[in-house]
Amino acid sequence: MTLAIKNIGKNSAFMLLASLLAISVLSIYSFLVYLRPIIKLSDEINKMRNGPSGIQSITPSPREDEAGIVTNEFIKTTELLKKQINEKNKTQNELEKHLQLLEKNNRLMIGREQRMQELKKKIADLEKNRSK
Repeated sequence: MTLAIKNIGKNSAFMLLASLLAISVLSIYSFLVYLRPIIKLSDEINKMRNGPSGIQSITPSPREDEAGIVTNEFIKTTELLKKQINEKNKTQNELEKHLQLLEKNNRLMIGREQRMQELKKKIADLEKNRSK
């Protein structure tokens, strides 16, 4: 009976070690398959917080699970953001050029109006002096 109990104890210890090894292998596999893509995606999202210069290109995911879908949608969103940022910058540059032109024209018009007021005053003074 004691021999049977010793064998059960050895078998239990072996089973416990085998179970721990299997759990460790499954944990590492789960990390590699499920968590790494999510961590990579999270890192890219954090880079985006730094502005347009933080947006980098990400390789599309061949996976068809939730992580792959989210990654591929994130890629589409970043590409759309890049396009919108470029369009905004282009429009902003065009508006700045138009604003500079308007400011230049405004200065010319103000200068013209001031000169006309000076000339009207001179004409009025000349007419006043001539009538004397």
